[in-house]
Amino acid sequence: MKRFKVMLVLAMLVLAAVPAFALAQVSAATINSTGSLSQRGFLVTVSGTATCASSEWGNWAEVFVEVKQPIGTNVARGGEWTEITCDGTVQNWTMTVHATSSSPLFKKGQASVLASVCDWDNCVQVERRIQLK
Repeated sequence: MKRFKVMLVLAMLVLAAVPAFALAQVSAATINSTGSLSQRGFLVTVSGTATCASSEWGNWAEVFVEVKQPIGTNVARGGEWTEITCDGTVQNWTMTVHATSSSPLFKKGQASVLASVCDWDNCVQVERRIQLK
């Protein structure tokens, strides 16, 4: 019994000495209210911000963006992704999204943007209607 208690105390000391792994943590994301058209609607540039902290696992997160816009009975759509640096401060991101080959081109007007900012085990999603100019 005494040997069991000694082993239990030693195991607890070892566990207490091992640092817990803190994964990069995404804490916030935004999408700006306007986007710009180029290439006659084939390209849309959208932007926003994200905040995340670095960890032992890395100092980056991925930002995934999807843009959709109803065009008549169809939907113009496209998606893109990029990486941002995680250092606990607000990071700006900007992406140029291509209209998919199977969708119509984007036009001036309202569009929906879904942004997902993801670290190793967590995603923060934000959706916003923006004005394409």
